[in-house]
Amino acid sequence: MSDIDEVQAPLDRPRSVAQHLAERLSELGVQHLFGVPGDFNLSLLDALLSTGKFSWHGSPNELNAGYAADGYARERGLGAVITTFGVGELSCINAAAGSFAESVPVVHIVGMPSRADIANHKLLHHTLLDGDLLHFRRAYEEFTAATEVLAPESAFAQVDTALTIAMTEHKPVYLGVPRDIVNTCPDTAAPSEPISPSSATAHSRNMFGDLVEERLACATSLTILVGNGIRGSNQRAAVAAIAKRLGAPIAVLLSGRGTVDESDPSYVGVYCGDVGDETASNAVENADLVLGFGVHLADSLSGMFTARLNSSRLINLCSNTSLVAGVPVSPLPVGTAMEVLEQLIISDGAGDHIDNGAIETPQPLLVFDGPDDTVINQDNLWETLGRWLPRDVNFVVDIGTVFYGFMSQRVSKNSRVTVQSIWNSIGYAIPAAHGQSLASPDRRVIAITGDGAAQMTAHEISAMARAGLSPIILLVNNDGYSIERAIQSPHALYNDLAPWDWIPLVKALSGTTPVLAVSCRTTSELRKALEAAREKADHLCFLEIRADKYDYPPFMRSYLNGGAKR
Repeated sequence: MSDIDEVQAPLDRPRSVAQHLAERLSELGVQHLFGVPGDFNLSLLDALLSTGKFSWHGSPNELNAGYAADGYARERGLGAVITTFGVGELSCINAAAGSFAESVPVVHIVGMPSRADIANHKLLHHTLLDGDLLHFRRAYEEFTAATEVLAPESAFAQVDTALTIAMTEHKPVYLGVPRDIVNTCPDTAAPSEPISPSSATAHSRNMFGDLVEERLACATSLTILVGNGIRGSNQRAAVAAIAKRLGAPIAVLLSGRGTVDESDPSYVGVYCGDVGDETASNAVENADLVLGFGVHLADSLSGMFTARLNSSRLINLCSNTSLVAGVPVSPLPVGTAMEVLEQLIISDGAGDHIDNGAIETPQPLLVFDGPDDTVINQDNLWETLGRWLPRDVNFVVDIGTVFYGFMSQRVSKNSRVTVQSIWNSIGYAIPAAHGQSLASPDRRVIAITGDGAAQMTAHEISAMARAGLSPIILLVNNDGYSIERAIQSPHALYNDLAPWDWIPLVKALSGTTPVLAVSCRTTSELRKALEAAREKADHLCFLEIRADKYDYPPFMRSYLNGGAKR
């Protein structure tokens, strides 16, 4: 048994607070816990791991652990991160905010001082020395859908309520566990009913069906637009079935990459206002009705607000609220809204009169016609990667030049894409790849990052190597923050970074674990390294790809030019 897995026999006694929390997390599919130990959470960690339900995966810092739990949740449906009070939870708060912005259900569990210390305003370490030990919980109220500090008499209900909210609203929640109640067994009986997302009311379900039927009856053309609102294989299949029944084109936002089969004839490309695929723009902007799934037209998803999609033409399914031509319908979980759509469109034939005509096929955004072996640039790099991209893998892509380079590619069938397309926190990809490698052990994870992003979180490689995981990490090294150079002041000193010697660094971080670590400067070196990484399926593989600091992917140039015009 590895030192990561700590398993003991379950305790034969009434259920404690920690045991109840462990039971509920396990019921919801959580098998791995991320975090960093600290004196306020040690008893909690011991109690949770003693149940035998989890393996522990510590990170070098709490921010990395939060990112790992976020990546895990996007695959499993729920992730859990455990930190200590004060310094630990504040280190993780950026990850929590990202989970909230991106609608990812993560439970942040904080080991806290005892109830007596909180009530008596003790001057403890990890505090502001003002006697207020709830500052940090209040900070989390801004970035979570529920914050609970557990009390013995209500702990079971507090845990269940918070987790129900996380699963219903697809948002992070916060559970503070005072260290004196970890092993307390409340007098109340533990609930026996499993946790499930809150259901729609009959009124909201009927209201949604009536409004959608009315909009369908008036439409002569319809396009499907997918953002971050599709979760799980069943919902992906439902969207494909609806598109097939209506003969409707499917476009995606940058936040929806990997949620639909981009080789399907109904796929028309990325909709990003004036800078996405023209076929997608035509389909979305000329349709009488757009059926959207998690459509949020933030600046980063709308081509700097060049998207032309009025709410009067949009049916938009979001976490627990749908909007039909601007009219909100709630409570209405996405799964229930999907059932209504399937009933109306597939079973009842509503919309059969819609005629979308022939669907345009999107053209590749990037075609390289240069020599077979040449120095890597932002044109031939993404063409080379595009030819290599495997099937049935998970891509985790950082924000920066790599984000815009990758978005020029067609994602292979049955592959999935994770990117912080709204929160845009660089350094996310490598720790999130840790989480996804554990959440989906039958799928290889490919993290694509830049040197600026990786310098923030690269030490997570050590945690992945220790766990025996085998992701492929592609690092595009363009000597600093090239995305910022492209926006403004390209020669400013603040956009430069101290250069790291990546190959020996990765080997040092991996300890005694065998890794493939290669640096590439030409397209032939890159092709050989990519094939070697594909073959070494049981190795952590790291490819440093050198690129010029003032060279930018074509999609990024178009995107920034669109923003400059506005």
